Amino acid sequence: MGICSPDLDYSSGALGSAVSHMRLWQDAIQSQMVRHIAEDDAIIRPDFHEIYHEAVKAAPEWDIFLWSYNDDWPVGLVSTFGHVASLKGKDISPDFIVRNYRIFQEDRRKPSLLPLSSAAGIGFYSISPQGAKKLIDACFPLQGLHARYAGDTDMRWQNRALDVEMSRHYQTLNAYVSYPPMAVMINDSANSTLCGQGQMSTVNEAS
Repeated sequence: MGICSPDLDYSSGALGSAVSHMRLWQDAIQSQMVRHIAEDDAIIRPDFHEIYHEAVKAAPEWDIFLWSYNDDWPVGLVSTFGHVASLKGKDISPDFIVRNYRIFQEDRRKPSLLPLSSAAGIGFYSISPQGAKKLIDACFPLQGLHARYAGDTDMRWQNRALDVEMSRHYQTLNAYVSYPPMAVMINDSANSTLCGQGQMSTVNEAS
């Protein structure tokens, strides 16, 4: 299987990040273990595992749970008849998160799991072995085809990173987004994985 088409418009950092995620998906398939995948700047609620196990019981056929998303971009939710509804909140700055992350970590509200159509950011997500196979088959080789923009589905979302590519396929998967999120990202551009300087961590869990 090829990684990408010759004319793919990804930066070297974005392509490297995509390959890193693909390898973790391959590990999930080979080990038949769920993977919880987080960027190095993710701040995760300490009750995550409790919420995750509740989510699995509620949606046993799940492929991917997206636990965080970029607040500066609308999230697409699958509504009636497959129509897309847009969820957009107030942008939160990295400085605000750094100053207030303890408040976030003390939050114990139970999030809702909403059917996902598109979202920017893959800072923290869980993927099942079958979800990993579906995404590898759908995403690779990367071709850079446009995704739908949730704020106006008549507009095209330029595909220059894996989160956009994944958004092309969420609606065909058993994909869910957590609202409110279970993790927030500092999104410090000086230490961004997308720039090739950060790291990802992963945890195994039996499927």
